[in-house]
Amino acid sequence: MAKHPVVPDIGNGFWSRFDELWDEPLGHFEQTITLATSFGSDPNAPYFNSMDEEYWHVLRSLHSRTCLHARGVLALLTNGLVDPAWVQWRVCHEAATIALFIANDPQMANRYLRHHRINQHHLAKTLYEKNHHDAPSDEELDYLEMMAETAKSGHELDYGQGVKSRDYGWSGLSNFSQIEASTEANWRWKARPEYVFASARAHCAPSAVRPVRDDQGRSGFPVGPINFRLTGPADLTCLSLVRATIALIRNAIATTEIAIGLQQLDALSRSVGKLSWLSDPAIFCPDCGGHVPEASPPEEIPDSEKPEPCRCADFATV
Repeated sequence: MAKHPVVPDIGNGFWSRFDELWDEPLGHFEQTITLATSFGSDPNAPYFNSMDEEYWHVLRSLHSRTCLHARGVLALLTNGLVDPAWVQWRVCHEAATIALFIANDPQMANRYLRHHRINQHHLAKTLYEKNHHDAPSDEELDYLEMMAETAKSGHELDYGQGVKSRDYGWSGLSNFSQIEASTEANWRWKARPEYVFASARAHCAPSAVRPVRDDQGRSGFPVGPINFRLTGPADLTCLSLVRATIALIRNAIATTEIAIGLQQLDALSRSVGKLSWLSDPAIFCPDCGGHVPEASPPEEIPDSEKPEPCRCADFATV
């Protein structure tokens, strides 16, 4: 891919140092995206023939969305834009998690699709209340409300207190964290802490407006590229790609081709985690030596060599 098309001229040898650190892990990251994308690139592949068409449509859509936003993460990291990359990974994680949830219970595909009527009604009602120039007429709003109520009734779910019907009512659960938890029982990685970290960046929580501290203890507010802390979004995006791909093929016809491809994808994703960890100059706190909480050690590093997370207040929360 093109090198640094967004912010090419910051001088002082920054990009040469950046490339020296990150060429290899980001190269493996791009290969991971390419391989993950290939699983869904042929909708007529024979191993998908046994799938219900509606279910296949939903899973392929969510897999494609994960791959698309993974490319967004890669583009941002290639330009050293780390905080925006965290926000993009958040979308990858949500898409992959919902895909796994539906793959575990295929009847959810139909409910997921019908739920768009509730979203349509909410948008139309908001436009109507704000007197927006695209607001629907009274008749159109009544029709959309009827369709939304029909969708709710069709789900046969309780949309009462505590259930965010507009977002996750189709699932029968109250919120995304419950969907997330239901997909992690037999999974080696639980992303809730990183998701909270990324959400703080997306919503400008107070923890997200604190200065960033580099490997030399200097603090500041980045307004452009940095060449450290790429590990978290790079590693986690690859794990999201694995999860989305597992969801895509969960109910496909098992073939040797699929099995080999999935092994290759898993190996590539793990290499990104390890290479990023080893490349990142800001993994470790200069005071206590612990690792930053958004960059947990990859499994390939022996337990005896894994440091504890940093507990220093100034370093652990930025």
